[in-house]
Amino acid sequence: MMPNVGSLLTLSYYGAEKVIPNYNVMGLCKAALEASVKYLACDLGPHKILGKQSPLRRNTTIEDIGKSSIVLAK
Repeated sequence: MMPNVGSLLTLSYYGAEKVIPNYNVMGLCKAALEASVKYLACDLGPHKILGKQSPLRRNTTIEDIGKSSIVLAK
């Protein structure tokens, strides 16, 4: 689906790390989302599909930052 390069974005909340009253099962869901994203970043990083904490196994370039900014601005 992303043959050349891509980027993934997820949103989370502090309730994934600490107990927040009345947040209930969403804290578990957000924690699961964060864990899934870390595993995806590890699996997809070498294929140039980026996540916030994607281990590319190389340093990020200014071009990488610029391309990510353009994608997020759309």
